[in-house]
Amino acid sequence: MSNIRIGILEFGYRAGKTSIETVEEVTQYAVRADETGCSRFWIGEHHRPFKTNAWSNPDILLTLLAGMTERVRIGTAGSLISVYSPYAIAMNFKFLNSLFGNRIDLGLAKGVPDSDYAIQLLNKELNRTNWTPYFEKNLELIHDLFHREEELFERDIVLPPYGGMPPQLWYLSGSFKSLAHIVRYKTNFCKSLFHGNADNEMDASVLDHYRGEYLERHGMLPEVNLALSVRIVKDTDSAARTAVTGTGKEAFKTLVISVEELYDTIHQYHETYDINEFIIHDASSDSSEKMEHLSMLKDLFFITNEANEEV
Repeated sequence: MSNIRIGILEFGYRAGKTSIETVEEVTQYAVRADETGCSRFWIGEHHRPFKTNAWSNPDILLTLLAGMTERVRIGTAGSLISVYSPYAIAMNFKFLNSLFGNRIDLGLAKGVPDSDYAIQLLNKELNRTNWTPYFEKNLELIHDLFHREEELFERDIVLPPYGGMPPQLWYLSGSFKSLAHIVRYKTNFCKSLFHGNADNEMDASVLDHYRGEYLERHGMLPEVNLALSVRIVKDTDSAARTAVTGTGKEAFKTLVISVEELYDTIHQYHETYDINEFIIHDASSDSSEKMEHLSMLKDLFFITNEANEEV
């Protein structure tokens, strides 16, 4: 399985650590992922009312992680684009991608912060029931700001550097229902298997259909990966096979799995859906365990920096 690529998804929680201690450990984790040869290191956006919350918006941390690494792609999974100015998002991420050698990813996340007050502070016109139209509108605007540079210049707008490369766009979803968006807006696609609304019984023919539409329209295939949340254990005989936190769409499904079983699971998805990249969220809250699991993944999937250069 040397053609399998492994990326990392990090939400920034460490048991018994302060916010700054967690940021320091996440930075070390990203550096190790880079050294290990992982394809991506993505960080999430969550506006949660915890005193140990390490970050809410990940954009500033993104800059630090990119500066501390050399080859791994650094990105968000994802940015809550409904609540921010699409102009600011496009301006910042294009600049970052140019600064860091075209290895920045922008994950497009749906939803809004948990706090109604936080929503109002970010966007006075937004609320918990009307964010979907804002997501659709801002997605279109971000796409246009990245791909219509000449038209923008005629309107006295330049997103520096002129002629620079925009980041990779990733549409994040728990189902195949939004695949038309990846074709329309020329984005890549990350399919979550752990969110509460995720559809794990996927029809491979649906994915193949949209891959064909994408190829016909854009002359290339989209990148597609699957995101899994796992708790790696040595003994699975007495463990519950799935740990679920939260309810409904906010439920979070983590597979309790041995590293050998993870290998078999990824191999099965690889064969069924012709997907070569998997984004792993390690649910451990201990940094030393996460580092150990990275070494296991490297040994298991023969991750190399040479393979990562092909991303």
